[in-house]
Amino acid sequence: MNKNVLFVDCFNTIIRRNIAPNDVFILFAKNLGKCFDIEPLYIYTYLKKFKSKLETQNFFKYGETEFKLEDIFKLMGKSLKKYIPNLETSSFVKNAMSIYIETEKSCQVLNEEITNYLKEQKQLGKKIYVVSDFYCGKECFKTWFNHLNILNLFDDIFVSCDFMKSKRSGALYENVIKILKIKKKDILMIGDNPHADNFIANLHGIKSKKVILEKKKYNEVKDLKNGNNYLEYEKLFNSNDNGYNFSNYAFPLYLFEKKLYNELISGNIKNVFFLSREGLFLKTLFEKFCQIRKVGEDINTYYLEVSRNSLALASLKKIEEENFEYIFRETKAISLFSFLKTLSFSNEEIEIISNEIKANKHIKYLNFKNSKVFKNLIKNTTFLNIYNNKRTSQREAFEAYLKSFKFNFLTEPFTVVDVGWKGTMQDFISKFFNDNVKIYGFYIGSKTCGGGNSLKRGLLYQKGSTQFAQNIFHHKMYDYEQICRANHNRIEGYKLENGKIKVIYDTQINDIKNFEEFIYPMQQMIQTKFEKICRLDYKNLSNIEEVAAKMFYKMIKKTSKEDYEWLLKCENSHYDNFVRIGYTIASKNFNKKKNLYNIWNNAFLFANSLQIKFLKKKYK
Repeated sequence: MNKNVLFVDCFNTIIRRNIAPNDVFILFAKNLGKCFDIEPLYIYTYLKKFKSKLETQNFFKYGETEFKLEDIFKLMGKSLKKYIPNLETSSFVKNAMSIYIETEKSCQVLNEEITNYLKEQKQLGKKIYVVSDFYCGKECFKTWFNHLNILNLFDDIFVSCDFMKSKRSGALYENVIKILKIKKKDILMIGDNPHADNFIANLHGIKSKKVILEKKKYNEVKDLKNGNNYLEYEKLFNSNDNGYNFSNYAFPLYLFEKKLYNELISGNIKNVFFLSREGLFLKTLFEKFCQIRKVGEDINTYYLEVSRNSLALASLKKIEEENFEYIFRETKAISLFSFLKTLSFSNEEIEIISNEIKANKHIKYLNFKNSKVFKNLIKNTTFLNIYNNKRTSQREAFEAYLKSFKFNFLTEPFTVVDVGWKGTMQDFISKFFNDNVKIYGFYIGSKTCGGGNSLKRGLLYQKGSTQFAQNIFHHKMYDYEQICRANHNRIEGYKLENGKIKVIYDTQINDIKNFEEFIYPMQQMIQTKFEKICRLDYKNLSNIEEVAAKMFYKMIKKTSKEDYEWLLKCENSHYDNFVRIGYTIASKNFNKKKNLYNIWNNAFLFANSLQIKFLKKKYK
């Protein structure tokens, strides 16, 4: 057909992509995510969400569903400010457009057959115009054509988004013809789309030539269904040494440390105290998080060597004012021996007192506080003398220990971090200060919110909360007590020697060998995975919460024989002997308990399977 004017489509006509059109957006989301440290899944979700919004909005406004990609980026920039407060929308839009142009450029291949034909027609003196339905305007096309060295082929470029008129409706054809002041009989439309480039062109009196495309297998682009790095997370999850799945505690521990960092930043907290003994490993991981992410330079971390017993002693009041609330809160059914042992009385001291009050020290009373033995005890002179000596000396020593940190507890909140659940040690610290110091407690899990000046918050589990995956992270909560244990024995108390403070460690049970043989190797495995997760995770709009929940759930399902044996060996040591807290499966009836535990465990897995299967995306 001998026509003086050629209208030519762009994509799949002049230019072909080496990946599927939708994959260009996926690749762009990955590139933009890398630039702004945002999980690409959320960028891709925003693209789809705002594309749909603009199409609907413009249909009612212009009668067409055309939109400008730049307008999507403007909406996206405004939404992202909620999560990245210092983000400038104009700068984001400019960067996003630049990254999209470069992403498109990297995927484009010139259709040599069509371009050679157009070059021949150009030499014959024919006018050639690009007429395309697309969401990037004329200037973007000029950039791509210039990159492919074909810009001089075209007399002008007309793109639907610049006019809010499309070839699909025919309105763009009419608009271009009016602008160019040409006759329809002189035009030949060349394109691959049978509707817009052929049928609609013919309907408007324009002859057309269809471009026949060979079926082409596109290069694969990794899907973003579960996030950009999900396959890497799964690979990391499955890389277990010696059959230990417990190394995957790295996932919830990483999520905890990230949440902790965000809490400290949002609260402008510059000093944080990690409570022994589990706090030592949590401190190590937190510092590793800050080091890898290159953040938190102005956050000072401290390790506070305390125990329930040492704090209980230092916080005790005079006997007429003391109600031993934090002992009886754990259990009312205890023996005289357990009660006095909790107050760090020696075996010899307990023997003397029990003889004086004529009581069997090993008999457990259902309500010890209201028993005759307890009433006789608090009247006993020997008990009172030892009690007052211990509490005053320990209070004085603990006060000196706190002062050694050179931290003013009256000017900023005393922020503590621990595994948690009841936050008993925080309660003792608050009691020590007579509730006059504001204390913030951040825990892996918490069954209470505290009160007064003592506030508690579980970052993975908070009782009564409806936060994401609470039921999942609540499971196996006492295992953290073993996994995060430190390289020293339990703290017995404090001693002042020549004006210098000394921490006294328990010598009755030595945990160090157990730590070195079983716990430290596991912590090394966890830390290795933790560091890799830290490098894979995105800073902004991360999906790590969903990933951590899924991986923790999978870990529970895959708890191996080696994991059970490891836990059993670790629990041959002990928790703080504060009225025997914590749950243990170490006993002669281990297999029986394990089977009962598995029944409960499977019930839990079934109850939470739907929550994992249908994880809600927070930023949709």
